Amino acid sequence: MEKHFDNTPTEKELRCNVLGQGVKILHALMEHYASGSMEDQKSNDLFIALIQLVCEGRVKGAYSDTGKVMWRLSDRGGSQKAINNLVPFPLTKGKE
Repeated sequence: MEKHFDNTPTEKELRCNVLGQGVKILHALMEHYASGSMEDQKSNDLFIALIQLVCEGRVKGAYSDTGKVMWRLSDRGGSQKAINNLVPFPLTKGKE
């Protein structure tokens, strides 16, 4: 994997980041599709920015007490610009 800037994860880190958040990413993708947000370019841009942060290991999903996925900064953190672009996704654990 070619590095494009200093914060690009190695292929191993990328694989760990994506596989570690795989179910949450899948829930986010399903919700994004089901909500009709794929028709809105701005919403798609924000969704892809969220997924990019997940791939870089900057954010991680965690289930709340109500079963929703909450995206939070990981130990790697992120820039304030990236933080301001986070979008809340109303996801429910185990709900189909």
